[in-house]
Amino acid sequence: MIVHLALFGYLCLSGYRAIEKKRGSKEGSLLSSDSLKEQIADNEKGFYDKQMLQMYDSAKNDSDGNISTKIAQDNFDAVNNREIKSAAIALALAAATPLSPLFAIASLPFILYASRRVIKESFDLAKKGQFRVETIISTIIIGTLLLGQLFIASFATLLYKLSLKLTSKIIHQSKQQLTETLLQTPESVWILVDGAEVSLPFNDIEIGHIVVVHAGDTVPVDGLIESGMATIDQHILTGESIPVEKTVGDEVFAMTLILSGKLHIKVNCRTSESNAAKITQLLNQTADFKSGVQLQAETLSGKLVNPVIGTSLVAMPLVGFGGALGILACHPGNSLIGIAPITTLKHISAASKQGILIKDGRTLELLKSVDTVVFDKTGTLTDEQPYVGQIHCFTELSQNEVLRLAAAAEFKQTHPLAKAILAAARQRELTWPAPNECEYRLGYGLIVVVDGVTVRLGSRRFMVAERVAIPPELAPLEEQSHTAGTSLVLVAVADQLVAAIELRPSLRPEAKRVITELKRRKTVAQIYIISGDGETATRELAKTLGVDGYFAEILPQNKAAIIQQLQQQGRSVCFVGDGINDAIALKRAQVSVSLAGASKIATDTAQVVLLDRGIEHLTSLFELADHLNKKMDRLFKIMLTPSLMGASSVLFLGTGVTAVLYLCSLGMIASIGYVLLPLPKQLTPPKNRTLPQLD
Repeated sequence: MIVHLALFGYLCLSGYRAIEKKRGSKEGSLLSSDSLKEQIADNEKGFYDKQMLQMYDSAKNDSDGNISTKIAQDNFDAVNNREIKSAAIALALAAATPLSPLFAIASLPFILYASRRVIKESFDLAKKGQFRVETIISTIIIGTLLLGQLFIASFATLLYKLSLKLTSKIIHQSKQQLTETLLQTPESVWILVDGAEVSLPFNDIEIGHIVVVHAGDTVPVDGLIESGMATIDQHILTGESIPVEKTVGDEVFAMTLILSGKLHIKVNCRTSESNAAKITQLLNQTADFKSGVQLQAETLSGKLVNPVIGTSLVAMPLVGFGGALGILACHPGNSLIGIAPITTLKHISAASKQGILIKDGRTLELLKSVDTVVFDKTGTLTDEQPYVGQIHCFTELSQNEVLRLAAAAEFKQTHPLAKAILAAARQRELTWPAPNECEYRLGYGLIVVVDGVTVRLGSRRFMVAERVAIPPELAPLEEQSHTAGTSLVLVAVADQLVAAIELRPSLRPEAKRVITELKRRKTVAQIYIISGDGETATRELAKTLGVDGYFAEILPQNKAAIIQQLQQQGRSVCFVGDGINDAIALKRAQVSVSLAGASKIATDTAQVVLLDRGIEHLTSLFELADHLNKKMDRLFKIMLTPSLMGASSVLFLGTGVTAVLYLCSLGMIASIGYVLLPLPKQLTPPKNRTLPQLD
C-alpha cells in the first residue's frame, strides 16, 4: 500500500509541477513571436505537425511555385478520415466478438491500418531515445492487442484519431475565418456581356471579363480600366489617405473602394493571383497558426510523458500488465492537445466580432506577460485629419477672409489638410465661391483664381518658388510651430503673403479613455509615446493623456531600438503603430498591433489589426486575453482530474485499462462542455452590432 501511495503521489506531483512550469514560463520569460515559433522546431513537433509537413511535401505546387496549403490540409483530412472509418469499423467488429470469434479476427487488420502511422512514429522516436504521447498511444494499442482486448485497442485508436481530426478542424477553421473576415469577397459581380450587365458568381471570373463597378462598391478584381473615370480610395493597400483619380488605361486593384464614378474593368489576372489572394497567402503562411494555449497543452502533455511511463513500469509488478496499461491510459494527451484549440477559436471568433483581427493565435497568450504598452503618436493616437488652430494674418485681411479664400482653393480637394480647412470654414459658417481656375502642384501647393484674384496656398518652398516675398514675421512662427509639433499652410493673394494657417494634430476621441483603462490594469506597469515631434509638443501630449513617459524627436529608423531598449530592461512590450516606418518596431515587440487603413506593411507585420481604424477595442483585446488564460488554467485542471482518478483506481481498486479509458472519455466530454460554455456578455458584442469592414 505504501508503494501504491508513493506512486500515486508521484503522479500528482508531476502534474502539479507541469502546470507550474507552464505558468512560470508564461509569466517569467519575455518571448517574442519569433521565439515562440522556435518552440515548434522539428524536434518538438507533435504527430499532427509532422503529418501536415509530410502532406506539404507531397502537395503539388501551384503556377507560382507556392505550396498549396489547401491541398496539404485536404490530404491530411482524407488520410485521417479513412483511419477514423477504419477504427470505427474495428470497434463495431470487436463489439460483435461475443457472437463469433471471427469478428475479432476481422477487426485486427482495421486496427492495424488505423494505427499504423502513430506506431511507426513511436518507433522512430524510440530510435532517437525519445518518448512522447505517440509512445504512450502506441503502447496502449499494442498492449491491448497482446491481451486480446481488441475492443479497447480499437476504442483507443478511434479516440486518438478523433482528437487529431478536432485539432485539424480547429486550425483550418481559424485560418478560414480570418481570411473571410479580412477579405470580404462578394458572392457575385456584374460583368458586361453584349452591352448588358449580367450577374456572375465571383469564383467564375476569368481573364478578359469586363467587370462593372459602381460608386460605393469595392473593386473585386485586379485589372485595367476599359472605360469610365473614378476616384478610388486605395488606403487598404498603400496606407495613403488621399484618394486617387483613375481613368482609361490605369490599373486598379482588388479590395480598393470606388468613392465616385463608374468603371468598366478588364480582368488581367486570375482571382487567385490578385492582391486579395496574396493576403490570403500571407495568413496561410503565418507560422503554423498555433495558439499559445495549444503550445501550453503540448508542453504540459509532453512533460507528463516520462512520469507516466516511469510510474507504469514501476507499478507493473504490483498491478500487472493490464494495470500498467491503465496507468499509461491516464495520460491526458488526447484531451489536452485535442480540446485546447477550441477555446482559442472561441476567443478569436469573439475578437473578430468586435472588430479585432488576430492573425497569430499566440498573441492572446503573449498579452498575458505584457507590462509595457508603447504607442506611435501619429496615426494611432491622432486622427489623420488635423484641425485649424491659430490664423496668423500679415495684412489687413481678417481671419475669416483668409479662411474663406483658403476654403475656396481647397474646395475640390479631399486630402486631410483640405478637409481640416473646409471643416473650420463650415464651423464659422463661411461661404466661398468656386474657383475659376485651379492648378495643383503635387507636394507644393495650389494656385487658384477666386473672384479674379490669384490665390496661392501651400508651403514656404512653394511660395519661394512662386517668388512670393516672405515677411520677417513668419520666421518666429515657423520656429514656434516646429516646437509645438504643428504645421503651417501659407496663403498668398496677388503675389503677397497674407497669412499662415496653423494646423494642429487631432487627438483621437477615445485615446485618453483607452490609456486610462490600460493604466488600471494590474499587469500594465508603463505606457509610453514615441513621436517625431519636438520635446515641448510631445511632453504636452504625454501630460494630456497621462502616460508614464515619452520619447520625442525620434527618427523612424530608431523606433525599433527603443523597443529593444525597453526589452533589455526586462519589459514585455506591446507596440501600437500604423506607418511603414513602424514595421521593424512592430516585428521587434512581443505583441504588435496596427489599424485597418494603415500602411500595408504595417498590417502585414502586426499580429493584431483593429478593424475600426481606431484604438477603441485595444482594451477589449487585453480582456479577451485575460479570460482565455484564466479559462485555460481551469481547463487544464479539469482535464487532469479524470487522469488522477484513473490512476488511483488502478493503484487502489485494481481496475485496468478499460475503466481508465472510459473515465478519461467522460473527462474529455466534460472538458468539451466547459469549453463550449458561452463567453461573458462583456466579451461579446450586441447581436445587432454592425461589424467593421476593412474597406
